[in-house]
Amino acid sequence: MFDDINNHNLKDASAIKFIAWFTIIIQSLFPISMNFIPSFAVAQSNTLQQWDNVETQPYIIKDGETIDNVAKKLNLSFSQLAKLNQFRIFSRGFENVKPGDEIDVPVNTGTPGNAANTLPVKMLYSDSTSTNITRNMNKTTHAENFGFIRSSDSANDIARTMINSAATEEIQKWLSQWGTTRAQVNLDKKLSLDGNSIDTLIPIYNTEDNTFFTQFGIRNKNGRNIFNIGGGGRAIWDNWLLGINSFYDHDISGGNRRIGLGVEAWGNYIQLSANSYFRLNNWQQSRDFSDYNERPANGFDIRANAWLPSFPQLGGKLVYEQYFGNHVALQDNHTLQKNPYSLTAGLNYTPFPLLTLGIDQQFGKGGNNDTQLSLQLTYRPGSSWESQINPSSVSGIRQMSENRYNLVERNNNFIFEYKKQDLISITLSKDEISGPENSIHLVSGQVKSKYELSQILWDSDKYISAGGRVSVVNNKNFNLTLPAYKTNGTPGESVEEANTYNINFVATDKKGNKSNSATLKVIVTSSGHSASARFTGTPVVTGSPSPANGTTAVQVGFTVTDGSGNPLPDQDVVITYNDGTSEKSVTVKTDTSGVAQADVTGTRAGDTAVTAQVNGQAQQAVVKFVPDAVSARFTGTPVVTGSPSPANGTTAVQVGFTVTDGNGNPLPDQ
Repeated sequence: MFDDINNHNLKDASAIKFIAWFTIIIQSLFPISMNFIPSFAVAQSNTLQQWDNVETQPYIIKDGETIDNVAKKLNLSFSQLAKLNQFRIFSRGFENVKPGDEIDVPVNTGTPGNAANTLPVKMLYSDSTSTNITRNMNKTTHAENFGFIRSSDSANDIARTMINSAATEEIQKWLSQWGTTRAQVNLDKKLSLDGNSIDTLIPIYNTEDNTFFTQFGIRNKNGRNIFNIGGGGRAIWDNWLLGINSFYDHDISGGNRRIGLGVEAWGNYIQLSANSYFRLNNWQQSRDFSDYNERPANGFDIRANAWLPSFPQLGGKLVYEQYFGNHVALQDNHTLQKNPYSLTAGLNYTPFPLLTLGIDQQFGKGGNNDTQLSLQLTYRPGSSWESQINPSSVSGIRQMSENRYNLVERNNNFIFEYKKQDLISITLSKDEISGPENSIHLVSGQVKSKYELSQILWDSDKYISAGGRVSVVNNKNFNLTLPAYKTNGTPGESVEEANTYNINFVATDKKGNKSNSATLKVIVTSSGHSASARFTGTPVVTGSPSPANGTTAVQVGFTVTDGSGNPLPDQDVVITYNDGTSEKSVTVKTDTSGVAQADVTGTRAGDTAVTAQVNGQAQQAVVKFVPDAVSARFTGTPVVTGSPSPANGTTAVQVGFTVTDGNGNPLPDQ
């Protein structure tokens, strides 16, 4: 999908670096335990010999019982009963078991009773330090049977083994303050070692029913080194272990950050959890792809893990997850989807607590599926080495009471959303140009580009077919020569639309990236006259006669055509007339029908000549104005004739009154 993806070698180099650092961390965290492995092996082999003939059965501590009471009922000492349960894991320690906890007791009558005679004689020893050292010496004398110490070994080696074995108990007590450490190696269907990790949970506060912890880890995924740190609390409530947690995730390689919030509900042989993830940073340069930005995608997941009570080594899991964004890479960086989701079903097998093998099948949105094999090494510093490699201890780690130190189940890897960068953009020096036919206009393209500009491309079939030309000045400047003016449009198209063109410009860089499209609007205007323009027909007068009030107009239209009689739009026509006060001259353009129309007003009653001129030709129309009766008024003084006159009732005196309109035009018939 991305042409510039070439990080395969980077992944290989990162995997090698991770393996090297993983080895260093393991050697740094556990130098003491590595040193004690030989003595652990000796202790394990002798212990197994001593207990070959002892059969055990599970026993639940009842209300009112303590571990001491149970030991007495079995006719055992506390240390003997503890030795019998050395392969079990107790979250509070064997000495703090309480009613409801399960322990191992010798098989006799089915309940605690007289069981001393069923135990090997070698088990009935004191738990003092001196006896421990003596016992270790005895173990050493038999070690050559197993090839751990040869008869030719030096006395220093024998002494070191004895001291190591004697110190084991104290060291395990010191390590019990630690919770769980897990290292994981993944192998996907491409046989790629991707997703290796190491995580550690450390309890920082403990009570009988509550635990507060911190957890941190480091991993490598897709060539990225990721660090996670968080904390939370867990509480035992009504046969369930309930918990909450929060985490801060840091993509060290890519500089991305997010937080996560989670809840847990764990029981015997089942674990349920849900997590949500929220980004802390916005878009930034992607580490995976040179021309993309990236940011963590927000999302959530719901997880369920369960094991068979009858066969606790075998378990299964279901995970539903969804992340949000327009271009999110949930499964791999080559597949970007909008709001992708997936369902993962897996099986795992734990032959002993230290080792877990798993296979997961992921079913993604759009049929994007993936298969992954995994190998987990889970080390519990607070538990003995023997218990961690003993198959019978697996059942114990599936118990709710033993899970309080288990690692939080969440997606510690980042899921990213990607966005193509604006690598190149273009704006034009002008959005619109207009002018008469054959006029030349300079247009410049202003380009912003991450890479070197290659060229600016343009396209407009309509403009070229009309006779327009684009001449390249350089890779950023163009000269446009406008096509001929069209006097008529196509059917359904106006003349203005026929003379309007859109030209699209797109810039490209040396890597082939294309910019946005910038549009230039080109309008071809009429030059204002035509050599063949002439008046056709007679002027059309509308609204005559009209009151000579200076406001009520008479419309006069003159038709202009070419030599073939075709109407000529956009022709300048000069129209002159006298409005009763002065000579008026206006220039109007012909419309699409070739008609130049003017509104003529007057204040003088009578005929008014209106003259139009175009291309040296003239045409005249006559309009008529009449006095405005609405504005009738008396003007001047009355005229009296025949006064004085005899008062005989027959000889008259004439009196005359003058009536005009507002502009002094006489008003007859008033």
